[in-house]
Amino acid sequence: MAFMVLQLALVQGASADAEADGMLFEAVRAGELTAYRALLGGGASVHARDKGGDSLAMFAAKHQRHVILRDLIRRGAPLDGRGSMGNTALGFAAANGDTASVRMLLAAGADARERGSLGNTALATAARFGRDAVVAVLLDAGADPDQAGAGGETPLMVAVRGNQPGTVDLLLARKAAIDRRDEAGNTALYWAIAEDHTVMVERLVRRGAGTAGISGGLSAVAVARNLKRDAETIDLLAAACGCD
Repeated sequence: MAFMVLQLALVQGASADAEADGMLFEAVRAGELTAYRALLGGGASVHARDKGGDSLAMFAAKHQRHVILRDLIRRGAPLDGRGSMGNTALGFAAANGDTASVRMLLAAGADARERGSLGNTALATAARFGRDAVVAVLLDAGADPDQAGAGGETPLMVAVRGNQPGTVDLLLARKAAIDRRDEAGNTALYWAIAEDHTVMVERLVRRGAGTAGISGGLSAVAVARNLKRDAETIDLLAAACGCD
């Protein structure tokens, strides 16, 4: 692969044009250092974007090409901004659970609070997939544990919906607001009940989640009954609110 890309670059006299930039993206995707360096030496730009708007840093983060990502940072490649699907380099690294890339990007100035795909931050993305090591790194870097994304969902709600108990514990330990509401007025406890995550319901109740008016004025017990949740869940919520 490296030989083929490099040969094309040399034969065509790779310069900073769309064709050379396209080959550069392929070299990054494949992790072909020789071709990557030859193309840059021939004039391809670290500021290039592919047809969908993705940057080289996004490609390097998405495919976990640490050496190339470090070199792109050294060369001043752009790290922030959204690509074709609204993703960011930091968001790709977070989704992969790639703490090495996350640390590199943050140290180079990537914005931990930038919204990416569907309006979500890298923290929400990491929370969705239970990437707890990345969650911790992002919080240490100043990410807001309550920053809302699409529909007003907080990272805690995202972790609850994804049934990620370790992530929920981590976010709550770092002072995430347990009773924050999304744009529809739903709390994290509502989402635990709605997604039928009984263990998550128990976890939130034990951590002090409010049971009154968790969705449209309905109590947790009312929501559970409306959704025909099992007796164990309903009894747990009734005991928590002291109601029938």
